[in-house]
Amino acid sequence: MSAVFPINLHPDVIDIKNHIIWDALGRTEVLNIFQFNDGVGRDTAQLIKPRDPNEMTICNALMRLMAEKGEQRPLDRYKEMRDHPGQWKQEAAQMGCSDKEIAILEPYYEECSGVPAYQETLMEILMDKNISHFTLTEANSARKVVAKKQMSKIPELKKKIFDNCPHQELAEFVWRTAIHPQLGYSSSVCHSLPYSFVGVQTIILGKFFPAIFWNTANLIIDSQGLDLMEINNFSEEPCFLSLFWKMILNYQDLGFRCAQKQR
Repeated sequence: MSAVFPINLHPDVIDIKNHIIWDALGRTEVLNIFQFNDGVGRDTAQLIKPRDPNEMTICNALMRLMAEKGEQRPLDRYKEMRDHPGQWKQEAAQMGCSDKEIAILEPYYEECSGVPAYQETLMEILMDKNISHFTLTEANSARKVVAKKQMSKIPELKKKIFDNCPHQELAEFVWRTAIHPQLGYSSSVCHSLPYSFVGVQTIILGKFFPAIFWNTANLIIDSQGLDLMEINNFSEEPCFLSLFWKMILNYQDLGFRCAQKQR
């Protein structure tokens, strides 16, 4: 595995512009795409149809954000905002934000089509000297309150944000669009980005090698057909990757072997 990984699966050698990868993700053609293998993940991939690792990473974060009953899902809002560039600016203006305040928000909102989804972005917004000027310690505490939905501390956090912000309209827009959607659970980019590249690697295994190997490896894992500890002893990679390489290299009989051509 250590010899094959750098040639086929290392992020430095993956052709991230290859449309086959993104077509397969958008159509969820590969079995068990990492983090996109359940109903929510498949719905996210089919709805957004990411075309690069950055958007796949955003999807990994967005799919974890929940909406209150009757409210638009952050995932649906992202698609709407992405398909209509500049709409978030119009909404900010309608809520009373000035052109200067919208320009202050741009570095945090433009990269995610107006739907901040990462814990790091939340902290950066709160630390901006023109918004709430939190210290790093205060922003990290706010991140924990939001991510863990510490209900008893949310009113205090909201009050502090509004008290620190120079204009109530700006505070209200930030609260509604950047903080409130993350209440309960939000992901960090340092988790979402690696998750996305593992997802791309699973697509490569399913699309660029004979599919029978990847599909059978997953079926064996899902059926608990083998001792996972035994599989993991083969390498330090996740069990399904280890099993895939054991099968493709034919190190062990796992219910079938590659047939030798008969003379």
